[in-house]
Amino acid sequence: DPVRRQALTVAGVVADTGASQSLKGGDVVLAAGNEPVVSFRGVERAVSMCATEQPLLLSVLRKGEVVDVTCELSEESCAGTGRLLHWAGAQLQPTHRPVAELGFRPTDPSTGAHLDVFISRWYHGSPAQRYGLYALNWVASVNGIPTPTLDSFIDATRSLDDGAFVRLKLISLNARPKVLTVKLDLHYWPTWELRRTTDGTNEWERVLL
Repeated sequence: DPVRRQALTVAGVVADTGASQSLKGGDVVLAAGNEPVVSFRGVERAVSMCATEQPLLLSVLRKGEVVDVTCELSEESCAGTGRLLHWAGAQLQPTHRPVAELGFRPTDPSTGAHLDVFISRWYHGSPAQRYGLYALNWVASVNGIPTPTLDSFIDATRSLDDGAFVRLKLISLNARPKVLTVKLDLHYWPTWELRRTTDGTNEWERVLL
């Protein structure tokens, strides 16, 4: 923009999106849909002109060279977290937007499925704290059973008895794997889920599992 002297720069990409496959941090967006752009609004106009399932053509300046890339478009929900699972004193949830914006989301090496059981916090005095089941990790498997989703995690842990030892495989934010064992205390730390209702009220309900 010769008047405001500004350019549109890619600060980062969200994991598992079309942008993560075609754009890199530091890219300067020169054109979108064959039209010069220098603002968010310009990119929004180019996206709105794309037909359903039509990719967006972008020209970017990358390391001093002009590169043409094709960006697959997808819908992103702004509803936020709708489920929270409390297990052994750890809070588990699907990978939420701020984590995806870090640009990394691991996959199960055996199936290729994206991991979607993320530990967002833990509670003092809980088995999670005592055995090192800390936040900022994904749960990849339980006792050798892959757990790419919350439902698969619930299925893998539902039949475990109080006092049982559970082997978990974790993947950290920096992609490092770790295996640890947690001893359950279902008397003081039962498993329960907090769900947002889907009847239009957007209220939350607590369900003991």
